[in-house]
Amino acid sequence: MYLQDAINNYQKHLTKAEKTVQSDIKSPSYKDEAAKHSKRLTELRIKLKEEHDDIAIRIQQVKKKVNMNEASIIDKRVVDLWNKAKSTKYFSDEELKSIKNELFLTYPDMSVDQNLSTCCIGKFDGSLCHLSTYSRKKGFIDFCSELSNKEQSMIVRRTYNLIKNITLICFHHKSLLLVKYTPLHCYCLNPFGGANPCSVKGLRCIDLETADCLSKLTNKVICPGQKLCPNCRKAYSTTKSSSEKIDDNDDIGDIDDIFCSTDTINTSLSEIGISPLRKRLKEQFKDFESDETVTFKQWIKVDRETLESLQLPVDDFIDELISKVSVLSKHHFIAKNQNNYLRLLKNELTSNKLIILMDFSENYLFVVQDAVQGDCMHHDAISVYVFLGKLIAELKTYLSFELIHYFSDGSAAQYKNFKNFMNLCYHNTDYGIKAEWNFFATSHGKSPCDGIGGTVKRLAARASLQRPIDNQILTPLNLYDFCKESVTGISFIYVANDEIDSVKDNQEKRFSTGNTAAGTRDNHKFVPVNENQVCISRISNDNTSFIANVNESYNNNSTKLVSLSDLSPGNFVACIYDAHWWIGNVCEFSEEQEDVFIDFMHPHGMAQSFYWPSIKDTCWVPEQHVVAVIPNPISFATGRSYNLPSIVVSDINSKFEAILNM
Repeated sequence: MYLQDAINNYQKHLTKAEKTVQSDIKSPSYKDEAAKHSKRLTELRIKLKEEHDDIAIRIQQVKKKVNMNEASIIDKRVVDLWNKAKSTKYFSDEELKSIKNELFLTYPDMSVDQNLSTCCIGKFDGSLCHLSTYSRKKGFIDFCSELSNKEQSMIVRRTYNLIKNITLICFHHKSLLLVKYTPLHCYCLNPFGGANPCSVKGLRCIDLETADCLSKLTNKVICPGQKLCPNCRKAYSTTKSSSEKIDDNDDIGDIDDIFCSTDTINTSLSEIGISPLRKRLKEQFKDFESDETVTFKQWIKVDRETLESLQLPVDDFIDELISKVSVLSKHHFIAKNQNNYLRLLKNELTSNKLIILMDFSENYLFVVQDAVQGDCMHHDAISVYVFLGKLIAELKTYLSFELIHYFSDGSAAQYKNFKNFMNLCYHNTDYGIKAEWNFFATSHGKSPCDGIGGTVKRLAARASLQRPIDNQILTPLNLYDFCKESVTGISFIYVANDEIDSVKDNQEKRFSTGNTAAGTRDNHKFVPVNENQVCISRISNDNTSFIANVNESYNNNSTKLVSLSDLSPGNFVACIYDAHWWIGNVCEFSEEQEDVFIDFMHPHGMAQSFYWPSIKDTCWVPEQHVVAVIPNPISFATGRSYNLPSIVVSDINSKFEAILNM
């Protein structure tokens, strides 16, 4: 049936072509050419008919004998017949398309696998690759064993890394992604998205290495085999050169490139990776003479902060800038660690724990239409103690909890003082709840408290201005009543002065034996050990810590090896910091805070020699962590390295080990 239909269709197409030729014959100008075409048409028609009939007979024979070799020959003859029909000038594109469909439907390939399924790529893109004759004839290709590593990489990249675990691929997709991929791309990729139109001339193929580099530069998926025009190749070369120059110079594009990772804290916070900055600055000022000066602005504090213009030689300016960045980097490191720790606590918070963020809003001025009055509120550790008592009592009516994580700024008057730490040590005794206190870095304590305080003050100020005759907000109680009545979504608790005065005597009695915890100013986490001691850490997620007394009457069998009275600026001392002993020079000390500001030498522990680091490594160290006053280190001939007598080093190490074993 199919064979007869195909013969009839061929006859129809040939007849149409013959009519076209016959019409041309009527024209005298085309007489000779038309006669020639008519003869060729007749010959072609006879040849196609003979081939058609012969193939039909052979197919019937193959179906009976199931001879696969013979089937391959028939398949080849079908293709040859199609090529002959395609080569003639007498069929239009539509006619050729019709002939092709009918011819290949009439003579199905006897040698192919009729039950072939889709390959891995075909399953992903929904194509019918398994229905193509060549794919069914050749079967699947094993992706891992039959393709080279380069071919595998090309196919994975050209499918945009979307198809995972490719195991089988058909010949159709292999040809499409390896052989025909590049010829099919006739336009520039335009990876940089320039406004100028890309050229269609001079296109060049992108290799695997270039594709990787372009992907990195543009943050786009670039496939090897796509093409670039001359303009885009020039832009690529320029961008690549700039990128390589940045890599060579350790350029700094973000503040995080200057500062260290916030995952862990090093034994010395000055070792935080700012050396690329010095190298970069040297490169920036390479064209300056050493005696040339740099003009810059700097905040200078005398009675108050003022911005002044200063001039320094190039080398001195670089040293000064590095010194400032070193201080800033420590601050940045601590700020990010504290914020990350709070975020981690929020993510892992369980039902028996609370996080309380604390802050004092600036004193509210009670505003009326024609006058301004102020209420002087004294915010100290006693006020904080009373506020916490009221807050915890309120929370207990709604929640059941066992531990509170406090977060606040480092205000010395309110939170970061020995009085508040003594109350923290008694927290479990006073409220029946355990607690720890975390401090944000300086000027980084912004929290929802600031937004709430600002909202309340704004609403109260507006209400005061709208009440010119009576019912003005003139007292704290008026403010409380207004907030309870008019501000929704925020809970308010009123604490009268009498409540604070009622606990003042007991609080003063508790504080009478208080003792400033050494290292208070530089540390940011305080956890009570008992009613007399706190465990102090530099940052909240630090693995190292030390124990400090907040009650001077408490005897923990430890004695100070060195007293502040034994020290003076310029002395060399050995001290303990982050579970290691170091030597350094005393710059200053604070009797009030009971700590010492030390300029450290490197390395820590027992060493053959010591040296001053290129970046100053300075820190406040608690008085009880000073192990010994030592003689000045002796300089070597080079003047860069120093050593200590072996007996001094051994003595320091012995004292250090004795302290660790206490």
